[in-house]
Amino acid sequence: MAAREILQLGDPLLHRICEPVLREECDGLASVVEDLRDTLQAFRYRHGIGRAIAAPQIGVLKRLVYLEVREPVVFINPELQFPDDAMMELWDDCMSFPNLLVRVRRYRRCRITYRDLSWTRRELSLENDLSELLQHECDHLDGILATARAIDGRAFAFRSELHRSSNENAVQSVTDAIRSLPASAQRVQDALRAYGAEFTVLQLPDSARTAKQAADAIGCSVPQIAKSLVFRQKASGEPLLVIASGTNRVSEERVGEIVGQQVVMADAEMVRAVTGFAIGGVPPVAHRETIPTLVDADLFRFDQIWAAAGTPHSVFALDPKELPRLTGGKVVSVT
Repeated sequence: MAAREILQLGDPLLHRICEPVLREECDGLASVVEDLRDTLQAFRYRHGIGRAIAAPQIGVLKRLVYLEVREPVVFINPELQFPDDAMMELWDDCMSFPNLLVRVRRYRRCRITYRDLSWTRRELSLENDLSELLQHECDHLDGILATARAIDGRAFAFRSELHRSSNENAVQSVTDAIRSLPASAQRVQDALRAYGAEFTVLQLPDSARTAKQAADAIGCSVPQIAKSLVFRQKASGEPLLVIASGTNRVSEERVGEIVGQQVVMADAEMVRAVTGFAIGGVPPVAHRETIPTLVDADLFRFDQIWAAAGTPHSVFALDPKELPRLTGGKVVSVT
């Protein structure tokens, strides 16, 4: 199978209501699912974002959604229920208009029932970003685009413009608290300049020792914090760096499968020995040793992320697509 063209805003097929999948059609869905997978992965490769795709976005008017976050999930004939009235407001995007963002309101929690490829009935309870994501995809099946969910006439922005404005605001709020950089943070700044990277290390007014503390000080979401964690590979004794999204708990089992041996968290002594930095301030670069690195694929959901820069008070912002270049790291799922 191959990646298909994604229908874009203005195509009338995107406004059609999709037909339910019949049980006798289930065996013939494999090729469509493969096309959805290939199309999603191709879009993600080009744009660095993309977690799910609905069948009508490739011109297949069936009630079918393909999701790929931690592992692939196929939703056949999904139905949503909302356990309460709690709402959230956010900027929504879509592969059918990748440069446009729309401010929408969604239910914070949802319950989704669906059939899988074996026609087994399944149910999931979701909240926050995954709840929003499945509401967005199920809207596609009813011919509803995010543009129809806009909260008002000002709820539209080009991605590049919103990113620029958000970046300026975030940098300004932190820049107000800039102080002269301590030696460890200056070392990170010097390394970034040596890479030819135009990044500025900022000094926070309060400690950012945890992802939550860093996010609160910067004014970003916790998943946008890129935490650098050092592991010890048990068989070889060699270090391994995992750069993970702030809300993700790294699975040692999953990481062990990737590197071919069991891993455990490194102790503070090893962390300082191999990186030159103390736990809480480990950056993704400027280490004493060259450390094999894995980069959490979930970081690529964002246009901008923030990483520690040598101390619990120091950070810098970057596009997640820069991480593989700066670190030589491999992009994988680490949860």
